[in-house]
Amino acid sequence: MEELTSNWNRLSLSDREGPGCCLEDDLSFHELFLAAKFLTRRAVNVDAIAKTFTPLWRSRNGFQVRNLGNHMVLFAFDNMEEVEKVIQSEPWSFDKHLMILEKYDKNNSMEELQFKRTTFWVQVHGLPIKFMNVRAATKICEVLGTVLPSTNPHEYEGGNFVRIRVSLDVTIPLCRGRLVSIGRDKEVWVSFKYERLPNICYWCGCFDHDDKDCEKWLNSFYKSRQSVSSQPVPQSQKEQEKSCPTSPVQARSSTAGADWTDSMSPERITELVQNGKPQSVTNHSQQFASCTSPSVT
Repeated sequence: MEELTSNWNRLSLSDREGPGCCLEDDLSFHELFLAAKFLTRRAVNVDAIAKTFTPLWRSRNGFQVRNLGNHMVLFAFDNMEEVEKVIQSEPWSFDKHLMILEKYDKNNSMEELQFKRTTFWVQVHGLPIKFMNVRAATKICEVLGTVLPSTNPHEYEGGNFVRIRVSLDVTIPLCRGRLVSIGRDKEVWVSFKYERLPNICYWCGCFDHDDKDCEKWLNSFYKSRQSVSSQPVPQSQKEQEKSCPTSPVQARSSTAGADWTDSMSPERITELVQNGKPQSVTNHSQQFASCTSPSVT
């Protein structure tokens, strides 16, 4: 290497071969990155992600997808306008699970990304006619997060409701509505409906798990089993057992189920209910009504 360097130094360069050409940053290929995190426990398939979002985003020069692990991917674009278009069209979901997007500066580390916020159009229902305007709906929706203004006034119109665009913190449960005071002597319940709402937990309203994996539901189910097993045996049942004696094996079999379920851990209960859930979960899910609309492209 030292010999090559010395030989190069002895060469004489012409005017065209010598210095004088300087490459500035504006001549480089600028990749613009969007980091994404998928709130799901399933493995992320990069090929399926690319096939899903290519027709939705309609990027002029296409985009690249890189798997970062831990349910995170990196989308690389070459056009800032397309990046802004994707962000303005939130929320996005993949396989019915929420995908959180953040602009990524390649000079920073991935650990600095928080993946805490995404944007939803929220429908405000139940407003009295005289308060069905953007100002009143904006004040009500301040409890949800940061209200984002829109340059198109027609986007707020929804007929019998008002639409407000809000940046939500996805680490806290969704808000179902709000009790609003009308004057001093009247209160009305104003409900929120979230457009293009992906899968959530209908027990607690969180995005990061399904209802069958909710600790709140598991604890409730586990406690209900304990309360049933702790109830005293009716006298009529005791008399029936005395009149129809059973063998020790039969007696053990008749109570083994209760003892077994009483000793189950929440993890074991989760395994048992993977293929189903109590009817109470389905009924409880009605608390979080959602309104779906075609994907924004």
